[in-house]
Amino acid sequence: AIALSATNTVLNRYKALDGTIGSSCGNTYPYQRAMLVAEADGLDLTPLVSFVTNDTQVADITANRNDMIEGRRPGVAMISLYTGAPVAQSLQIEVTDAV
Repeated sequence: AIALSATNTVLNRYKALDGTIGSSCGNTYPYQRAMLVAEADGLDLTPLVSFVTNDTQVADITANRNDMIEGRRPGVAMISLYTGAPVAQSLQIEVTDAV
């Protein structure tokens, strides 16, 4: 079985050192990112697969790395290896405004 994981499944909004809340700037989003991993039988398949999200407005794969997810707005997105994958083969990512 293939198992998906991430370095963080809750992506929070950035907060500056002065306490101000991060906001969008250009093409960037003010939320954390996380690395995605796909494993099967103890083997790392990440370089061999592509990840998809069911809601690109909440979280999406970054343009320059197929193993990095970025938060885009508060909500929940399911990450999988293909559209329509069973929940057991998917990973839930929550994007929140909590800092």
